[in-house]
Amino acid sequence: AGGYWLARNQNKDGSYKYLYYPDDDFYSRQNNIVRQAGTAYAMAFAGRTFGYKDFTASSRRTINFILKGVKSVEGKPDSAYIYFNKGANLGTTGLLLLALAESEDYKEYEATAGKLANAILHLQNDDGSFRTYYEPKDKTGGEDYYPGEAMLSLVRLYRLDKDERYLSCLKKAFPYYSAYWRKNKTTAFVPWQSSLLAELHKITKNKQYADFVFEMNDWLLLK
Repeated sequence: AGGYWLARNQNKDGSYKYLYYPDDDFYSRQNNIVRQAGTAYAMAFAGRTFGYKDFTASSRRTINFILKGVKSVEGKPDSAYIYFNKGANLGTTGLLLLALAESEDYKEYEATAGKLANAILHLQNDDGSFRTYYEPKDKTGGEDYYPGEAMLSLVRLYRLDKDERYLSCLKKAFPYYSAYWRKNKTTAFVPWQSSLLAELHKITKNKQYADFVFEMNDWLLLK
């Protein structure tokens, strides 16, 4: 029901209506590209899981809307991110890549997916952490969810093309983000990191990833 509601509330350009005020029967003109990308991923996932072609078509329209903002990383033509409203962040790139990886039309988007993945790798620091914004370069924020979204997209892409750079990136990030969460425990961090580490554990069989998933979720359940 939620998916069909989203499909009915899709604009002609492929974006979803972002805010609705029922008391005034009014749709806001505000937008949030991160959440547009997240909804494209949700619809692609639901379409593939349940076989709902309406959801798949809806996601494809949103993917094409978001791709209008694709921009190459300076000096790196093989890397690209999504620029929207004078800014670009790691979360939008990661969520769009998740949508592409789930899309039934992945082969059509494969080259773009590779460029988005390269841009994510480009933002990883020597200590394993990620810079969370491409533009403005000095902007920070979103550490509790943007890296998790981006890393989950690398796991999903690895299942498609077996690029070992993605696993190396995730393994490098784990010590930093596990230590980060233990010092800054938040609920926002848990879902994305749990998803990616559960999948990383299935691939690598490394027990420390599973143990940390249980550590986070035990805390969440007892909070």
